[in-house]
Amino acid sequence: MNVLPPLGPFRSRGDEAADLAVRDATAGGLNLRAVSDLLDALIRWFPGGGEPPPAAVTDFLAAPPGWHAVETRDAVERGQQVFQSRSTQSFLILGLAGLPVCYAIPSIAETLLVRGRLAVQVDLRLRETATFVAAVMIPGALRAGGLGLVWCRKVRLVHACMRLLARASPPPPDWPSFGELQDALLARDPEPRDRHPIDQVELALVLQTFAELVLRSWSELGARANPNEREDYLAAWNAIGHELGIDHALLPRADARGRRPAKQVFDQLLRSEQGPNRNGRLLTATLLVAMRAAIRRGFPKLVDLQQETRLGSELSLLRAVPRGVLRILDGMLERSLASLPRSYVRQLIGRPLAHDLDVDRAPLWHFVLHRAVMAAFRWVGPALLARSLRGPDAVRGAFAPLAEQVVQRLPGELVGRSCGVELRAPVHAPRRDG
Repeated sequence: MNVLPPLGPFRSRGDEAADLAVRDATAGGLNLRAVSDLLDALIRWFPGGGEPPPAAVTDFLAAPPGWHAVETRDAVERGQQVFQSRSTQSFLILGLAGLPVCYAIPSIAETLLVRGRLAVQVDLRLRETATFVAAVMIPGALRAGGLGLVWCRKVRLVHACMRLLARASPPPPDWPSFGELQDALLARDPEPRDRHPIDQVELALVLQTFAELVLRSWSELGARANPNEREDYLAAWNAIGHELGIDHALLPRADARGRRPAKQVFDQLLRSEQGPNRNGRLLTATLLVAMRAAIRRGFPKLVDLQQETRLGSELSLLRAVPRGVLRILDGMLERSLASLPRSYVRQLIGRPLAHDLDVDRAPLWHFVLHRAVMAAFRWVGPALLARSLRGPDAVRGAFAPLAEQVVQRLPGELVGRSCGVELRAPVHAPRRDG
């Protein structure tokens, strides 16, 4: 069932306010060198890092928030708290569900692929996603002057620069390079007349990978949101969507102004954009390699843990296990963990979409072992990945305490499972009454 208006007109629209701000800052967008330099400056600039933003766009970055017209502050900040209580699961979902869904959309995959070499692009995208979400999901971050609000404005300006370059006429061959990203954008095949690069439909679909897709995946990972939490979480992302310049007609609603359930909004957007996509398969394959390496870096070997001089009560179980047995277990876990990203992707985005991205099934015994440890990974898997990603200090700092718990607790829990040691239950957000 379609709940959105016809999508054609939205495909011919970018982000009018951000596009205008970039044109005003770059001689009407005619000076491609100025656009290229602004894009470089925006990518290098880290909001909250102490460095001033590019001077040409300070007015746009400092504009007051407008999301109060679509959502209430209390609902938005409750939604941000809901995310905080499930942040470990959420970062795993964003990496192994949100990104693959984006890769399944040909236009989005092509835009992402122009940003550089495959491995570099995937690693960069993981860090950018984690940093952006960590910023906008801090309660209060969307208030005037808040860090999340500034990050939304930065993202809009980056997209506006990319749109302008992608639609510009390529410069003569003998012109000096503008940079890897800029040259790739300028060399792109032109979009159809009725379509903008990074258009409203793409933006609305990507937003729902942070919103509705995360809600679905929480249920898969044992952290289901109750109806009130769900409503608040969607309110937070509706507010973020407004600040990202997305038309309200493409956002979920459940009030007097209309009913557009988030599930149907996401499904309709995904159906409208999905298609045959070689770039998406390449990006997904590279993502799985990166995630597999991250898990291997983050998961300590049981043989090594046995040599630790200070072991907690659960890890002390390792002292009673012969080293030969631990080596066998390490080998089995290594193979199972190598299949873990594939299993997560198939579980979280569904088999049909995973099939389109060439994410095949893990070997049967890997799958059986994976299911045996899934309960533990429901709450610690994301922290292992976060521990391995060398992102900004703010992101590392947010994950450090949890990562420390993982190193201390997880191996003991995996061994202790067969000895009757009870696993910690998944953490749930405080529930609103009703």
